[in-house]
Amino acid sequence: MLLPFACGIGLGGMLHELTTIGPLPLFSAALLVGLLALAMLRGYDRTVFHTGFIVFFNISIALSGAAFFISASAPLDRPFPDGEVTAVGIVTETPRPTPRTQQANVRICSGDQSGRTVRLSLLRADSLRAGDILWFRCRLSPPYDNANPGGFDEIAYFRLLGVSGRGFCPTGRYRLATPATATAVFNGLPAVTRLKIRALRLRDRLLQRFEARFSGRTLAVLSAITLGEKTHLDVETRSLFAETGTSHLLALSGLHLGILFGLFRLCVLRHVRRRPLYTAVSLLAIAGLWGFAFIAGLPVSLLRATLMFSLFQVASCLNHGQSSLNNLAFAALAILLFAPGALFDVGFQLSCLSVFSILLFCPLFPKLRGRMARRPLTTAYDMFATTLSAQICTLPVIAYVFHALPTYGVVSNFCVVPLIYPLLVCGFAFLLVPALQPVTGFLLEKTFSLMENLLSAIATLPGSVVTWYPTLLSVALCYLLIALAYNYYHQPRGRYVVTAACALILLFGAEIYAHRPGHLPEQIVFYRTRSGPAVHYLVSDCRSYLWLADSVRQAPDIAYLRRTFWQREGIRPPVFRQLPDENSRITLAGRKIAIWNGPLPATTAPATEATDYLVVTHGAAGTLSAAVRHFRPEVVILDGLLAEATREQLRSEAQATATKLHDTALSGALIVSIPQ
Repeated sequence: MLLPFACGIGLGGMLHELTTIGPLPLFSAALLVGLLALAMLRGYDRTVFHTGFIVFFNISIALSGAAFFISASAPLDRPFPDGEVTAVGIVTETPRPTPRTQQANVRICSGDQSGRTVRLSLLRADSLRAGDILWFRCRLSPPYDNANPGGFDEIAYFRLLGVSGRGFCPTGRYRLATPATATAVFNGLPAVTRLKIRALRLRDRLLQRFEARFSGRTLAVLSAITLGEKTHLDVETRSLFAETGTSHLLALSGLHLGILFGLFRLCVLRHVRRRPLYTAVSLLAIAGLWGFAFIAGLPVSLLRATLMFSLFQVASCLNHGQSSLNNLAFAALAILLFAPGALFDVGFQLSCLSVFSILLFCPLFPKLRGRMARRPLTTAYDMFATTLSAQICTLPVIAYVFHALPTYGVVSNFCVVPLIYPLLVCGFAFLLVPALQPVTGFLLEKTFSLMENLLSAIATLPGSVVTWYPTLLSVALCYLLIALAYNYYHQPRGRYVVTAACALILLFGAEIYAHRPGHLPEQIVFYRTRSGPAVHYLVSDCRSYLWLADSVRQAPDIAYLRRTFWQREGIRPPVFRQLPDENSRITLAGRKIAIWNGPLPATTAPATEATDYLVVTHGAAGTLSAAVRHFRPEVVILDGLLAEATREQLRSEAQATATKLHDTALSGALIVSIPQ
């Protein structure tokens, strides 16, 4: 049932983008097709009816998956009111700090928007934590569109988290609720939400013990691999683990849970002989697994692993087989039933693919025999086989999403994964037994120092990362090649070799065509950046010009564009130009562009020459109507550096004066194609 249900969720995502169909017609269609499948059971002994039952049953499951996805997405699509919203809400996640604000997911508990979760940018909110009850007043808006070509898709990310929109609250527009209000709001929450809030508060208290002893990268990594708290991770730390193929160590998953559960089985379960006591201890272990998952915030990868280990232990108590593939399918299906959008989560995809790959390819490795079958060699060999197997099915997705393949990923995992054992054991001993903190703290520092040195040494090796920007067709062809290789191992037939050769030719052809020189048309791109205006004139992928206001301040944005857009499309580094100062104009490919970044003249008489685009950026002074009379633009473009209050004022003025406006903060970059 998993495959048709997942295909149905994908169909629901397409229908949600293209139409406004609701879940009721899809549920009705699924019921009718399901009844038709049941009608086929009368002739189940016949081949035709057997085939018909299977076909209609799978179609019914797929339609149900589409209906589940659209039903889960419906609350996220409700529009927000035009004016400000005043409400009381509870912080449902640990707030994430930014240079000027804190980003907090807040579940609204009062008013017309009750039950919806929004992300608030709170100015100067350093003391907030999960479970705080807030009174706030701000304007709420839907999530932003794609920022730039190849950039971060905020709409999909918010939908995955169940977040409906966002808002900005300056100082004075929010405050902590009174104790009486906080108690009433907390008691009115669903039981699962209250339990999760209590778990997050417990995690914050445990995290304070780490913060009292460690700092910097040590604190960030220990918090991530033991408690699932990743707010301390910086870009350099994430890059180090990504370049060495060990990013999965920073996200709690089956590896961490397997280490903890394996130690529990080794130390406790294997010594329990009586069946009733074994069952009781197993139930206690399952409760501990779910408690750990709740404290970690129930990430999707850990949720899948917890379900799998729970099913494994229940089967062990009932003297049934492990049925690992069935356990994986059941755990994935259960997650998708409650959160259909998890199918589009890269963490969920990689988690399921890695386990599937291990279960599929690990048995193909030959067993050590004779003198080679000694315990240390067997353990090292099994670890190598597991690491290599896990990467077979995950590499295509990693290349498609992250565009980087760690060359020495197997080596780095082989060296670093054993260090996770002492880090987890000493980490939990440090948190739970304060008397051992001097010893466990010293061991944690030395173990992490060894891990960091190993990863840094591997990252400096030549060719440690291979950059690749595959298309969806290339990813599909990679999985076809993996399937053909697996089938050929079991049944060496010539047709598999011929099909693989055709797939390889098609793969190379697709990559050459997708990255052919000159495939990009001539265009002007007004980027959305947070540090100033950026106007890119692409004559071709070999020659382009980029106008910037401040190349030093905008360097991080340019580095991100180079990684996500330019390298993917094969665009060579552009020629950098300085944008003129106050209220000047430039002409690109016959398009006249004006920059409004200063005060307007005292007399704003209509300009003698109209402009095609007016870029409004930081420093613009005056009203939009006066600027329109002065510059006479066809389109007004709001730069990403503008303050939210200024942006709202300009949007209101544009609506009142019927001025065509493009807000890069809401709609992403503006791409203007130049006809040939």
